[in-house]
Amino acid sequence: MRNINLLLLFGTIFISTLGYSQDTLTISKKDIWQKASDKNLQIKIANQDVKSAQADYRQSNALFLPSITASHTAILTTNPLMAFGSKLNQEILTASDFNPVLLNNPAKTQNFATKIEVLQPLINVDGFYGRQAAQSKMQAYQLQTERTKEYLELEVNKSFMQLQLAYKAVAVLEKANTTADANLKLVENYFKQ
Repeated sequence: MRNINLLLLFGTIFISTLGYSQDTLTISKKDIWQKASDKNLQIKIANQDVKSAQADYRQSNALFLPSITASHTAILTTNPLMAFGSKLNQEILTASDFNPVLLNNPAKTQNFATKIEVLQPLINVDGFYGRQAAQSKMQAYQLQTERTKEYLELEVNKSFMQLQLAYKAVAVLEKANTTADANLKLVENYFKQ
């Protein structure tokens, strides 16, 4: 029974030391930068702002294109008032149209009109200024994105250097501990003598 208890105690200690051990991973500054830039929301937002500004600038290309509108109206009626009004609007009234029989019971009156309008601006000063503003906005967002990336890179470098400093501090403390142990041993030897 005692051997089983000792075996269980040693097995538990062995498993606990393996379970709580830490793995040391080596990582380079380039890997950290890659992970930080891929998952940083500020950079993603800045990139989307650049895309939005580029879309606004591309939309300003419409300044050089003509404005095209098309409309179609049609009327077919036997309503006396609408028939008379339609003829009046078309300016096709004749003396026979004032006949009371035709006024009260007109034949089918129809009117179809299709209109296509193409407008090409010659000089659109407001449009040119709007295009320049869209271009400036796009450039500003591009610069903002670059500065955001540079700031993130600076923070990554700073954190990496702090990590390196922490490693050096641990090494210095371990060396100081070794020195203190050696001094303790020396003092104990002096004490024994």
